[in-house]
Amino acid sequence: MAMDGTVHYIIGNSRFYDTVVPVERLFADMLTEAEFRDARITRIRK
Repeated sequence: MAMDGTVHYIIGNSRFYDTVVPVERLFADMLTEAEFRDARITRIRK
C-alpha cells in the first residue's frame, strides 16, 4: 500500500449470546496498532 493510501473496511453488527460486540472499535484499535493513522469509525446504518 502507498504511504498516502486509504483503507475502507465495512463490517456488520455482531452479537454473541445477545451481547453486542463492538467490532468496529476492535478493528479501529487493530489498525491503530498496525500504525495506520487517522482510523475513524463511520456508521452508515443504525
